[in-house]
Order: sequence, then C-alpha cells, then structure tokens
Amino acid sequence: MYDDKLDGFISEDLYQKKLKEYKEKQRDILIQIEDHTKADENFYITAPKILNLANRALEIFESSEVKEKRALINLLLQNPLLSERKLLFSLRSPFYMIAKCGQTKNWLPLLDAFRTFKGNITTENVRLNQLILQY
Repeated sequence: MYDDKLDGFISEDLYQKKLKEYKEKQRDILIQIEDHTKADENFYITAPKILNLANRALEIFESSEVKEKRALINLLLQNPLLSERKLLFSLRSPFYMIAKCGQTKNWLPLLDAFRTFKGNITTENVRLNQLILQY
C-alpha cells in the first residue's frame, strides 16, 4: 500500500485512512491474542483445582459446616429438587463431564482408530465413522 501511495495510485487521505484501519485491526488482534493467552494460563491453573475438588468432594462435604455444604452443593449441582425424600439433580459443567468420563473405561475411544487409519475405504473405516458419529 505504501508503494501505491509513493507511485501516486492512492491519495494521501486514503493512505492515512487505511493505515489507521490497519493499526486498529492490529491492536484488536493483539488484544485477542493476549486474552487467549490469559485464558490458556487460567485453564492450567483452574483445571487441577476442579479435578481436586471433584476427587475430594465427599471428604470436603462431610467435614464442612452447613453454610459451606450449601455452597458446595450450589457449586456442583444444577436445579436440585427434593422429591419424596429423594434428591433429584443434574451436575453442573464441568463436573458433569468428569462424572461421564468416570463411567467409561475407555477414555480415548478414537485414539487407536485414528492412529491406525490408513486412508483406504474398508469396513474398519465404516466402523471408525460410526464411532465418530457416537461422540
């Protein structure tokens, strides 16, 4: 663009306008990169804490005061409802996913399928497609 300005293909006003637009876009992209970097760092701090909480939830619950128990229940459960002395609930994310992973013995169901994929149309590829559709 600078060459076009020097060669007279674009005016000084258009050059300044486009330069300002590009600088603003560059600034926005740098802010987005910084936000993603912070989010990535926060993930690596938060994930172990959540897994530790999920692992020790019963122990923490049993050793807590009523107020702390209520806070723990509100953190873990979504829409808890007491029906005829039975507690009905659904787990909040990410605890739902942790519980779901705990119900299966195969945590990486597609790993071997992708690792051994050769790219030919075979019955194995059909099975691979069926596995992918399940998840």
